[in-house]
Amino acid sequence: MNSFKDAQIIEYDDKTVICYRSSYSVFEEALFKGVPVACGYNAAGYPLNVLSNCDTRIDPKNFSEPMCFNIEADSSDICRRMKLTSFKKDESDSSFYCVAEFESGIMPVTVEEHTVLDGTAIMTRHLEIENNGNKSINISRLVIHGGAIESFNISNFCFKERVNPENIYEIGYFRNDEWAREGELDFSALKPGITSVTTRFEADRFRHPAVFLKNKLTGVYYFIQAGYSGGVKFTFNLDAKNSSDNVRLSYTAQITGYFPLYQLKNGEKLITPEIHFGVIHGDFDKAVNENIKHIRKSVLTASPVLEVGAGMGAEHDMSVETALLFAKQMCEMGAEVFIIDAGWACPPGKEMHWGEYNGINREDRDRYPDGLRQIREYCKSIGMKFALWLEPERVGKFSAVR
Repeated sequence: MNSFKDAQIIEYDDKTVICYRSSYSVFEEALFKGVPVACGYNAAGYPLNVLSNCDTRIDPKNFSEPMCFNIEADSSDICRRMKLTSFKKDESDSSFYCVAEFESGIMPVTVEEHTVLDGTAIMTRHLEIENNGNKSINISRLVIHGGAIESFNISNFCFKERVNPENIYEIGYFRNDEWAREGELDFSALKPGITSVTTRFEADRFRHPAVFLKNKLTGVYYFIQAGYSGGVKFTFNLDAKNSSDNVRLSYTAQITGYFPLYQLKNGEKLITPEIHFGVIHGDFDKAVNENIKHIRKSVLTASPVLEVGAGMGAEHDMSVETALLFAKQMCEMGAEVFIIDAGWACPPGKEMHWGEYNGINREDRDRYPDGLRQIREYCKSIGMKFALWLEPERVGKFSAVR
């Protein structure tokens, strides 16, 4: 398995290009006429334009929004007059950590692109935006990553019949945003025009912020995921027509919410959520496994601790007596953690209505006159740990867990 990783500056015509390579995944971006733009990807491990007579870097002039990041502050697009002031990379045993610093020529703001290359096909990117002025600024649009993905001519594939633009790409994401249906991943045709996938703010919070995009002509998968529990919007712009052989695809991964998204005081720095992105040549299983490999290597880095848990929920009366009996039986069966599940804040007889009491996070005194201490101490006395279910996002003003 290739674990190569590197980043380098390439001077090309009127562009300053930054080439990021991790495993066989390659992404390039450039500063073009003061605008940071995406130049394209490949899944073969080599920099773009490696063949001198075959220009594979994408021309940003063919896209309405070619920027690899975009920030609107105080009603101004601050990414139109940028200057690359520095590029640094720090190599460790496990990764390359790269920082490209841009200075805005529109307002006193610096933007740092932080990119982590860990040897998998997935790269990690976040921005650090610093207000160097003497007054606050309001950020109303924040695209952490985006720009051109692909640009090609269908005639180069030498197909005998004309390709319908609706048959070029498939987009996969978690279609259902309802509770307990989060894993309903499905693919459908990516049609010409604008397609957006939203999470949290414009859709319910149960949609995982991840998108797979497949090029059916080349067998390449693009994967994009946000490390953020708030509002995210992935937007794809497919410019393809039956009357033309030209195909152009771009995207944005942006934070969504009420305006302003952030108010940045003078001297303050905003560290954005992370976007994980990459390109994989292979089937869907390979794309998923490469992402899992990246998550285990660079995101969920804590040493795993495996303990056997067992518990009692709203299917029972959840009384102290029942809890002690369950804990004893489960300990004898080898369980290491005793868990009291949803329903502990409900009055007796209302266990199955736990959703109506969710967020109170205070044990019901009719059910537990002395609180949960007796159950907790009993678990400790028989060598078990004690765990209590709650949903942090539903914490209410009466929360008083003891």
